[in-house]
Amino acid sequence: MYTLYRSGAPYSPVIGSDFDGAAGYYFPYYQLQPNTANLPNYFRTDLNFSKLLGKQPVERKWVIYLNINNIFNSLNVRSYAYSFDYSSRMAQYFQKRFVYFGFVKKF
Repeated sequence: MYTLYRSGAPYSPVIGSDFDGAAGYYFPYYQLQPNTANLPNYFRTDLNFSKLLGKQPVERKWVIYLNINNIFNSLNVRSYAYSFDYSSRMAQYFQKRFVYFGFVKKF
């Protein structure tokens, strides 16, 4: 089992925008000092299981494995995406829960 907890990464939030009619789109405004805000804290727990099966000779071994990443399905914010006019933002998340399993056979 592996657990990771850390404080959120710093980022520069958009504080406003202006429309440029000639260019046809909005320009964002940021605070003068960069990285004035932090993303939410990051938390993730992974579970890994593997087992060696088989008897002698060594050539007849099997390894089975199961991995579950982010077992609590934590919503960890990677960054923010803004609407076309920067009036609202949407969180973009890291990978949610992910399960994979399998086996390896030595011939």
